[in-house]
Amino acid sequence: MSALRTDEWRTAAMNPIALALGARSGLLSPAVRQHILQEEGTARYRGVMRSVWVGTAETEWILRPILLCASRFFDLLAPAAGQNVPFDLVHEVRLLDRRKPAMSWARMFYFSHGLARFNDVITYEDGRLVDWLGRGFPIASTLMVSASDGAMVMESGSEQWLNIGRLRISIPTPLRALARVREWEDEDGILQVDAFIWSPILGPICGYRGWFNRKNSPSAGQSSSPVPSA
Repeated sequence: MSALRTDEWRTAAMNPIALALGARSGLLSPAVRQHILQEEGTARYRGVMRSVWVGTAETEWILRPILLCASRFFDLLAPAAGQNVPFDLVHEVRLLDRRKPAMSWARMFYFSHGLARFNDVITYEDGRLVDWLGRGFPIASTLMVSASDGAMVMESGSEQWLNIGRLRISIPTPLRALARVREWEDEDGILQVDAFIWSPILGPICGYRGWFNRKNSPSAGQSSSPVPSA
């Protein structure tokens, strides 16, 4: 892969994932790099999740009501299973208070029975990525990001906590929900994604796999999305 241009480094200064990757951003394929090195503003993507799944045959009956509540009240996770589910993704890149770089991810799954949202905001602070999850950010986790063979992989880091007001309560490892997301570009230049979320106790929780394409160029403007408190 090619090295980053000067203008891409300027863009990266606004983008938390690009900051975390640093020079490794040059290992990304062109479509993934365009996605990850988004400049300040809003960009929209549309695609189809070929498969959205919940748990296993043994655990689906336990997980489905939990995921339904998480989705309905906190815009967290994918609450149902489906095939060929239409999908929208909206990103916003901006600086928060204290010039903290942030990138919001608003995912919309259009199931046959209705819309499900899965939202988070990724920030770069104290030299690390932090993922603020859901509406009101009830859960946060550190993130690790890597690049190889043109693909990007994001995985849950070593810390995860509950946010209750300004109080942070560490979540013990056995009770955490851990995630791994891989994004790559196929031979036709289309972005592919495979997301897998699991629990040390319950095993696989949910996930999705499919494709998406960019709908427009980023547009600047006043933000309307919520942000985590400093």
